[in-house]
Amino acid sequence: MRRWNHSLIQKIFDQKQREKSEDRDNLLRLSSRLYGEKIHYALELIQNAEDENSPSITFIFNDTGVRIINWGDPFDEKDVWRICSVRPGEKKRKIGFFGIGFKSVFNVTKKPQVISGKFNFEIKKYIYPKAKNSIPKDVEDYYSPERGTIFVLPYCALSTPEELIANFNLIDDKILLFLESIKELRLIDNLNNKKWAIKKRVEKGSTVFLLDTRNDQETKWIEFSKVLDVEDKGTVPEGKEGIKETRITIAFPLDGTTRDEIRNAGVVYCFLPTKKRTDLPFLIQADFLPTIGRENITDHPWNVWLMNELGILAAESIDKTKYDEQFYASLYDFNHYLKRYRMFSYSLFLNHSLNPPKII
Repeated sequence: MRRWNHSLIQKIFDQKQREKSEDRDNLLRLSSRLYGEKIHYALELIQNAEDENSPSITFIFNDTGVRIINWGDPFDEKDVWRICSVRPGEKKRKIGFFGIGFKSVFNVTKKPQVISGKFNFEIKKYIYPKAKNSIPKDVEDYYSPERGTIFVLPYCALSTPEELIANFNLIDDKILLFLESIKELRLIDNLNNKKWAIKKRVEKGSTVFLLDTRNDQETKWIEFSKVLDVEDKGTVPEGKEGIKETRITIAFPLDGTTRDEIRNAGVVYCFLPTKKRTDLPFLIQADFLPTIGRENITDHPWNVWLMNELGILAAESIDKTKYDEQFYASLYDFNHYLKRYRMFSYSLFLNHSLNPPKII
């Protein structure tokens, strides 16, 4: 018999009952609409696994629901409070910025179960935890009191298993490109007896290989990064107070097919992809402040600064590649699109009270 910490679960439930309010209930219903896409729950759980230093994450689709397993740091008491709340998270240097983000799972299930460390509970109506004693048999072997988290999402009328699997199969292999911890994402589809994985391999610090077993293809990327000192505290957004440095990255694909693909459909990355198209032959990544649904990045001084620094890094990176034979066929393309980058970044902040980025 495992010893679960049910006293904390009851304490949180009692407090949530005392805090009932119409405004909060409306906020929770709003969060469901903000995260309306059926794939968003998966992005949030990938984000959680990355924040907890998990080397991999597995999604298992069974007859009764979706199981998500990571091997990161287990939940502590603060994590349990946070997942049952709608307040912003406290992880200033990690990508789980919105405390409301986990609520996206309620677009695919009504009672998610969380099993991690000494905690085992389900959540009803977004914030009310209820203690559980059992672990579904099909994931019992994955449980460890020292490492990892298991999320159990029973199916409900909000979506069908077929719909969820079809959406998950559309996940792009570049999902892992800018993550530091996760090196493998796996799908186990027990309904259709299928499996696939996306695997990341890093060589010499800046060369990244992404293998997608769905088509057995591997893409190669060169990354250029820069750590920026955060000197202007006035640009730091709420929730990131005290941050001293941040990293920006540009990734260049080394094959023409991938370059054409991202030029036609490449987006801004905030660790995970947003929906904001760039139409550039390289990808840009920074700790942007995204909109809640990740459709775009917000019109904020922090993002203006990061976009400006990315433009400088892009010019510096392209200058470094001119002596690398891997890039000979791409140099004109890259230089041409530096001008496109300037136009793109300028258009993002036309309505900003500050001046748009003055890049390259």
